[in-house]
Amino acid sequence: MKDTLRLLLSLSCNLNCEYCCNRIPEVKKRFREMPFGDIDFSRYQNICLTGGEPFMDRLLLYAVIRAIPESKNIYLYTNGLLIMNVDVYFLGRIPNFKGLNIGLHYLEQLEQINGQVDRLNVRYAMRDTLAADFFAAYPGRMNKNNTKIWKMNECDTPNEDLVLLQI
Repeated sequence: MKDTLRLLLSLSCNLNCEYCCNRIPEVKKRFREMPFGDIDFSRYQNICLTGGEPFMDRLLLYAVIRAIPESKNIYLYTNGLLIMNVDVYFLGRIPNFKGLNIGLHYLEQLEQINGQVDRLNVRYAMRDTLAADFFAAYPGRMNKNNTKIWKMNECDTPNEDLVLLQI
């Protein structure tokens, strides 16, 4: 049984990564489109909010977060570039918000991300080919405990259902 719902708020993104899993036809075929009200949250323990980039529509993002049952763990997947102090403040006060997963795509990106995010439970994710450069460039901010290293086209998530929010 799948314990995680990966809820794509939209496919819009402020980056244009050629290797994005959402562009791979085999992955896109697995998306089920449905309105928020039709989602059966009782089937899942973990809710991963993602996109595209979820911070492109803060009103939608926060409306969805508020509507998710408090008994569910919420994880947010983002590239981190649009996060503001108010977002860190808001997310830090949500009892069932468990973590922020920031996908890093180029070395300078971490400098462009609001440093306040480190007040939250953050996990940085990067391609295996970039990991050594990130660790060397940001030894005080990144370590083996707060990073996930992935390989190109590693998009299979067998424990997750993929739902694209229908608005």
